[in-house]
Formats: sequence, structure tokens, C-alpha cells
Amino acid sequence: MIGLELARTRLLNGYSIDQLSKMVEISPATIEKIEIGDIDGLYMEIVSLALVLNVDLPTLFGGQMKPAEQEAQRTFTIAKQMSRMLAG
Repeated sequence: MIGLELARTRLLNGYSIDQLSKMVEISPATIEKIEIGDIDGLYMEIVSLALVLNVDLPTLFGGQMKPAEQEAQRTFTIAKQMSRMLAG
């Protein structure tokens, strides 16, 4: 599920796998494996991808989140806000 959303969001943002790879410092092979569903990706990899693509975690997970994932989303939102404050 996350793979399809990741690929869709990446394409909507106009990034190739290679471009996204350089931005998040994750190998192109890993991103491709996440997109085709061969691997789930590590939590921090998914957070990094979401930050660069400017999308929240529920979107990448198709809106179906467990309580632990909801807590992770709150952490992600705080990190995203801090990132914007530091950049801005």
C-alpha cells in the first residue's frame, strides 16, 4: 500500500527515483523496492520521504493507521513544523 502512494506522490511532485534518492539520501534501489512492495522501508526512511514529498504519513499509508502509527504521525508533524521553522 505505501509503495503505490509513494510512487504516486513522487510522480505528482515531478521527481525521478534518482532525484528523490539524492534528496533523502536513500539508495534508488531501496526507493524502488519500497514502491514495488518488496520491502516496507525503515520508519526514518519513510519519514524522510514524506518530508521531502511534503505529504503526511496517513496519506502514504492510505489513511489506515494503527494507534502506534498515529503517535508516529504526531511526532512527524512536530518534526515537519520544526523543519519549516528552521528553514524559514
